[in-house]
Amino acid sequence: MKKLSIFIYLFCLISYVCSGQEQVLQHTGQQLRAKTDERIELTGAVFRLAGIPEYKEGYITEYNSDIDSCFSDFRFGELTAYIVRLRNEEKLGYGSVAASALCLKIEDGKVKIDDDINLSERLGFGYGWKDEKTFRKYVRLLNDFYVKSDFHSFYENHRPLYEQAIAGMDDVLQYFNTEWFGEFFGIKRDMPNIYVAMGHGKSNYSVGDANAIIIGGQVQYSVEMLYPIVHETCHGYSNPMFLEYWPQMKEASEEMYPYVADIIAQYGYDGAFTAMMEWLNDLFSLMYYRDNLQFIGERMVSLFALVDPDIKLNEDILKTMFITPKCNEMTERGFIWFPRSVQFMENFYLYRDIYPHINSFMPQLAAFVNDAARNYDRIKFEFEHRRPYIVNMFPANGSNIWEEKADEIRITFSKPMSNGIYSTGRNFDDDELEILPLAETDDENLSDCAYWADDRTYVLKIDRSSLEKDKKYGLRLHGAFFVASDYNRMEEDYWIIYNTNTKQK
Repeated sequence: MKKLSIFIYLFCLISYVCSGQEQVLQHTGQQLRAKTDERIELTGAVFRLAGIPEYKEGYITEYNSDIDSCFSDFRFGELTAYIVRLRNEEKLGYGSVAASALCLKIEDGKVKIDDDINLSERLGFGYGWKDEKTFRKYVRLLNDFYVKSDFHSFYENHRPLYEQAIAGMDDVLQYFNTEWFGEFFGIKRDMPNIYVAMGHGKSNYSVGDANAIIIGGQVQYSVEMLYPIVHETCHGYSNPMFLEYWPQMKEASEEMYPYVADIIAQYGYDGAFTAMMEWLNDLFSLMYYRDNLQFIGERMVSLFALVDPDIKLNEDILKTMFITPKCNEMTERGFIWFPRSVQFMENFYLYRDIYPHINSFMPQLAAFVNDAARNYDRIKFEFEHRRPYIVNMFPANGSNIWEEKADEIRITFSKPMSNGIYSTGRNFDDDELEILPLAETDDENLSDCAYWADDRTYVLKIDRSSLEKDKKYGLRLHGAFFVASDYNRMEEDYWIIYNTNTKQK
């Protein structure tokens, strides 16, 4: 069971913080560096003071408290009242607020609008900010707060915290492959500015016109933080391609959208146009992980070596850690054709001599959408029956394994499985259950206790010498870690229950 426990730990370590670890691997090419910005911190602080929910949930509790205590005298001032009014009347918040920070300039101790920015193009007036007059009044009030509160001193006093956040993000950014974007899209663009924002809550924002990504500030970041950066960077490439091919996909997309509209709309994608733009961008973002899996694995090994110096991460494990969760997430968000689109993308790689860059493959992706609409009933059926489940088990679940003398459990699934990783454990909800003893193994010979006989059959070897008479034994298969080859997980955990009764019934 030792190796299985390590595999469970690998999944926990997906949130392992990277900051402070010695790094020896990095991609060549343009190196992204994180930064903080006084304009962004100022904006986050005043929206927190105004009680705007998404700006009240920062990761760093001490920083949140410092804002509240340092600026308590301004909580119910003219600025916060104006912000609350804009929130109630215009639904101002989220990305519109984040974008507004980059329209500002702090110069000679005062806040003003950056003269080099065309507000009508940058802010999207009519959504979030009512009009230019509204924004100019906000900036006037913001400047009054900035001067009277001495916000600049607050910002300077917290530089040590900002530096910690920058270091944590820089550690993640070392493994952001900037060269991939040019190779995949066939377009060279400047990489975005990455801002860590301690006062902007837990959300991440892309400000396209400013070529910037604003990340919710933390002192340390997990490897998972790569995805939003990849995702937001991809938007700069994928959106123009989507707009070019949207007319070819429009009719089919609008035919598919109503079935999943209620689900997708919960995530802010209201309408077929925005939903399909997000689908395409997430598909491309996932390809980043597909193409950089080996490198990510090398990096993860360097982290896991702190736990087990001999750990090995094969491709199936890495897919289960990075690709499978995102594919599942997108499917659960209503993009029910996402697994098919991931599989379809393999044709791009198979015929890369014909399709040197993804733009040349876009006609095929547009055709894929049209074909998906024609076969939508089948896709809906696949979605509704997407979960793998156990169809057979020997010895039969609930049977007496003392009498059967079986030394292994053979578990058959309903569909082909990704066999890179799996997880078992006891049922802690039943105090009468003893954990079923499995054959001992060492780090190099996991198959001594568990292995896949084929892509549908999982085998667990029982340690019969450790069985005792008249006991009830149990083992839990963790559903989240049993994943089909089409990226869908089991719906729930599965309990194996055996007994060793010898008493006359």
